[in-house]
Amino acid sequence: MSLFFLKTALVILKLVGRSTSETPLYIGGLFPMHFPAANAVKVAADLAVDHVNRDNDTLAGYELVMLSNETKGKIGVTLDALYYQLHNPPTKLMIVGSLYSMTVEPTAELTGVWNIIQVSYAGSSPSLSNRQKYPYLFRTIPSMEEFNPARLAFIRTAGWTRVATIHELVEPHTTTSSNLMKGIVEANLTLVAAESFVRDPSERVRVLKEKDARIIIGNFYKAAARRVFCEAYKQGMYGPKYVWLIIGYYSERWWETDIEDLDCTAEELRTALAGYFTVVWATLSSDPRPTASKFTAEQYMHQINAILNRTHVTPTSQDPTAYAYDAVWACALTLNKTINSLPGNKTLETLSYRDKEIADLWREEMTKTRFLGVSGPVAFNEEGGRKGVIMIEQDKDSKEVEIGRYYAESDDITWSRSFQEIWEDYGGKPPPDSDTTITTVKLVTISSSVTCTMSVMAGCGVFLALGFLCFNVAYRSKRVIKMSSPYINNIMVCGCIVTYTSVICNGLDRGLLTMEQFTQVCQTRPWILALGFTLSFGSMFSKTWRVYTVFTNKAPIRKSVRDHQLFTMVGVMVTVDMVILITWQVMSPTVIQDKVVSVEMISGDSAVKYVYTIQSCYSHQFQEFAVAIYAYKGLLLLFGTFLTWQTRSVQIPGLNDSKYVGMSLYNVVIFSVIGLPISVLLRDNLNAVYVIIGGFILFCTTATLLLLFVPKVLAVRRGDDGLGRTGSIGVADSMANASKVTSMNTVTSKMETRQDDTDAGRNSVNE
Repeated sequence: MSLFFLKTALVILKLVGRSTSETPLYIGGLFPMHFPAANAVKVAADLAVDHVNRDNDTLAGYELVMLSNETKGKIGVTLDALYYQLHNPPTKLMIVGSLYSMTVEPTAELTGVWNIIQVSYAGSSPSLSNRQKYPYLFRTIPSMEEFNPARLAFIRTAGWTRVATIHELVEPHTTTSSNLMKGIVEANLTLVAAESFVRDPSERVRVLKEKDARIIIGNFYKAAARRVFCEAYKQGMYGPKYVWLIIGYYSERWWETDIEDLDCTAEELRTALAGYFTVVWATLSSDPRPTASKFTAEQYMHQINAILNRTHVTPTSQDPTAYAYDAVWACALTLNKTINSLPGNKTLETLSYRDKEIADLWREEMTKTRFLGVSGPVAFNEEGGRKGVIMIEQDKDSKEVEIGRYYAESDDITWSRSFQEIWEDYGGKPPPDSDTTITTVKLVTISSSVTCTMSVMAGCGVFLALGFLCFNVAYRSKRVIKMSSPYINNIMVCGCIVTYTSVICNGLDRGLLTMEQFTQVCQTRPWILALGFTLSFGSMFSKTWRVYTVFTNKAPIRKSVRDHQLFTMVGVMVTVDMVILITWQVMSPTVIQDKVVSVEMISGDSAVKYVYTIQSCYSHQFQEFAVAIYAYKGLLLLFGTFLTWQTRSVQIPGLNDSKYVGMSLYNVVIFSVIGLPISVLLRDNLNAVYVIIGGFILFCTTATLLLLFVPKVLAVRRGDDGLGRTGSIGVADSMANASKVTSMNTVTSKMETRQDDTDAGRNSVNE
């Protein structure tokens, strides 16, 4: 016990000694002291001065003195008070105050001219962040602008993506809402509506209802808030489907006063308001650690409440007393850091006004200031605004109850209640921001029955082609087969088989294959169809060209075209295909692309949205290479059509299938011209496109085989020698035609002789 009294005596002696030998440092105070509740702010500031002077680590050797003046919450009185402070000794190193944003603005302009640091404890208007206009202003209360990050964090935590805003057209709500809208867009959220009003919000609230706004952020004073929620009641915008997030500095049970001019009763307002959320300044820290003053926030509250109780003032949770307390400490700590770093021979007690060098030094030091205050962590941004703490509250049984705190420095919310408790009236989880929609993605594929049918038909075509191939090889020594270039016919049959295979390949999609397998099929499709077309059509084209060359030759020397020349022609066509396809594969490989073809909504207790998609083959340079292939094939088709038309009257038994080759070429041209535009028009209807294109391919290929080989099969069966019954031509009415027939017969005989020699040579080699 004796030791305790000894320590106490030493502390008292130290304080007494300090009070008699310390140099006073003066700061000015601007406070509304005309009514007891506002006077609580000055009480908190005076308490801070007392604690600074008791702290041995702050301003050692100095005594902080605050000289205060009444402002009455009016601009003129506040400016007069500041003028009095600046024109009467002693010199005030810094200014603390004032309470209202409208009085802070003119005083901050004036202190900027005089190069004096001013720290406001309650000026929350976003406009005060203008560093050009208010170069030396700092604020220990967070700007209303800080409400926006807290709101966005709340929205992010709840998982909402659709948000609406409504605000009263008055500062600071207009600026705050404008910046909020920018933040919503930058956060990749959908701004459903952004409504504003001057006096009557009825029409604006109706617009929110029409746009199906569910999560609504409001910026307005409490008189306007009553009008907004009255209209919300009329529109039925309340209950578990709606969330209202408004400002939380209204008085308790604010919806019960001044409602005489409304069409709603207090009970109706209460119904519309039930469960609303608020954001508001966290005026008192919840941190149990000692602050810069060595007292905890709780100890500070006990001390100031004891002082206020003696003056019969009951502080409220939103009184900025803690901010005033921390404003004094911000001044003291900044002065303390510069005691020994003032330029030249300057000292704190000898400084004068308009010293820009010192003002800039203090501004820099205060911007770096970091300390734990009774209002929470104190830190300033480059605009002098407070990086503070925002409290999130929820209406519970007509009382606003704290549920969490947003910390600006970490951009995070610390919840004091569980999600289950917060959302217990909403089923234990945040309500959806729109009607619950179950999205089901349905993959549209070719019908398996269609694929099976077309594949069976293509398979039958393959067997038909193989049968004709075997027939062509088995009877190649027959004159009727030999004179139609059987080896070229073999190439044509192989092309038809490849073309039939393309029908089967086109029916394979994601309904039957994995993604990897379908990718391989996509990369194979252009090769199969292009090469199949070239082998089959190119063979017919070369044979038609031979007929045209021989028949239209007017030279006296008889001209013949051998098979190897036809092979070369087909080989050149295949080479062109290979060059285009290889370049395509290397420069723009085929991948799988998802495409939405239709969306179907089915309404019910929860909306169901069916998104129908198709997965198709896609290449970034598809158009360029497709145009190259189509142009190349198109020229061949046009030239083939020309040759066919020019040789339409030729009926030479030696070239016994020229007429049927021409008919086959006509089929290919006609169906190619019809099929391409149809496939483009119906590209999203997979079944229709597959059936139409596949049907055209099957018809043309099968017709070609039947036209070319059925007459040969019948001729072989009849034992026909291939010269026809009369051995003449159908157009031998003129001497010119007779001469050409004679020439053609001679060519035919030579071709037959060469064919016999070739076969004989091969047979001897084989023997």
